[in-house]
Amino acid sequence: MSSAETPIDPLIGRTFAQYEVVAKLGGGGMGVVYKARDSKLGRFVALKFLPTEWSHDEAAKQRFVREAQAASATNHRNICVIHNIEESTDGRLFIVMAYYEGETLKRRLESGPLPIADAIDVGMEVAEGLAKAHAQGVVHRDVKPGNLIVTDDGVKILDFGLAKFADALQLTAPGSTIGTYAYMAPEQVRGEDATERSDVWALGVVMYEMLTGAPPFHGTYPEAMFHAIKYEPLPLMRTVRPEVPEPLERIVAKALEKDTGARYQSAREMARDLRLLAGRTVPLELRTEALPAVGAHPLRAQVVAQPRRGRRLLWFGASAAVVLLAAAAAFIWRSRPMARVRVAITPVANHTGVTTLDRYRLALTDGLIGELSESPNIRVVPYIRLLEMVRPFTGPGADMSGSEAVHAVATASGAPFVVVPTLTYRDRDASWLMQIQIRNAETGTTVASYETPPVNSALSEQTAFRLVTAAAAEIQTHFKAQRGGRSYSARPASSRFREPEAARRF
Repeated sequence: MSSAETPIDPLIGRTFAQYEVVAKLGGGGMGVVYKARDSKLGRFVALKFLPTEWSHDEAAKQRFVREAQAASATNHRNICVIHNIEESTDGRLFIVMAYYEGETLKRRLESGPLPIADAIDVGMEVAEGLAKAHAQGVVHRDVKPGNLIVTDDGVKILDFGLAKFADALQLTAPGSTIGTYAYMAPEQVRGEDATERSDVWALGVVMYEMLTGAPPFHGTYPEAMFHAIKYEPLPLMRTVRPEVPEPLERIVAKALEKDTGARYQSAREMARDLRLLAGRTVPLELRTEALPAVGAHPLRAQVVAQPRRGRRLLWFGASAAVVLLAAAAAFIWRSRPMARVRVAITPVANHTGVTTLDRYRLALTDGLIGELSESPNIRVVPYIRLLEMVRPFTGPGADMSGSEAVHAVATASGAPFVVVPTLTYRDRDASWLMQIQIRNAETGTTVASYETPPVNSALSEQTAFRLVTAAAAEIQTHFKAQRGGRSYSARPASSRFREPEAARRF
């Protein structure tokens, strides 16, 4: 079909309120999404025009507004920001959302399964977003790859509240169910109300698909799919992909328990287990330990046992509670979730002239990534993922730190910044140091360069490993200053290898 014959979307070029529609991004049962320019604020936004039948009466509109308000009140780094709800001159409702550069997980999965580390990252972020929404009483009900967009700043969950709204209005055929069939939980298939555990099931299906390339349950028509979801056992992932770690398979299997009582009882529990599997710290909002019983509090016991001093104890107790609440508030503020910028570390280059150090380059790289893995400001691409990206450059005559390898890492990692570390020896003062270049992955330009403090030593291998810690500190300082981030702490010495040869063998 020639360009002259290509149908033009009638909304492109039109202006709704302050938003000029410039392109169509996609669409589905919940509506059509367009990219638009906000003429007042000079930014791009996404407009989701809801189906015309969703605007058929005022009661329906008000019901939708309430659902959208509940969803927009869920402020979390992994949930799409809703700016506003508007109505066009012809009565159509549309949502004004943040516009994100990225692609849906559905589109990314068209190329096949994800690397295991990436699948864990995506699952962890979606679980944390769902945990936040569930804590505010909002259930998504339609978690699927098409409703997850992967950006440079992490995963964003789209379409909160819309599925519940559609179900409330009975906009589907009588007796039908909301949600995409392959991602529906057994209780949804039976026609029961969706709960938090239904979202957990859907995330389990998404993780299974990320790791194997296809959802676990199949059927050529809806009834066959429903039968598989309700009765067929979960196929083992490792029969399709043997390298899937057993602990990860257990997490996915627990999310896909048909019995809701045996399933994860909350997305928070699943997020915690994924974080622990990835070797991450568990933030305060994902902690699941039980609080001590109120009756066991020592102040309560004293008030009961000594009624004459009750008022004084209550006064001191209230004062202490105020102090504790203030300290807790300060701690929560310092511990609040912040979007971490994704950063890729290229293999350490050896420009010292000491060829015996070449055998330690990957060990040094792994050490540097390990030093940065718990950073509050950056989200470093895992070492196992880096190996996948540079494997073509590890053969004879290839250079895994060369320009082609660096370009491959910049392209395949999806990180906006690439860190290029180089081990150097300076003849003039017989010192060792590590140089760090921080580059813009899209343009390839160097945005900052640093050097570690020089070290004089005759022990080249031990010195090289000491420089890794100093290099990590320079990288941390850069991104903390650039993004107004949090303070950081170096890893304890006990978590590092004591001998370079042990690190190399590992």
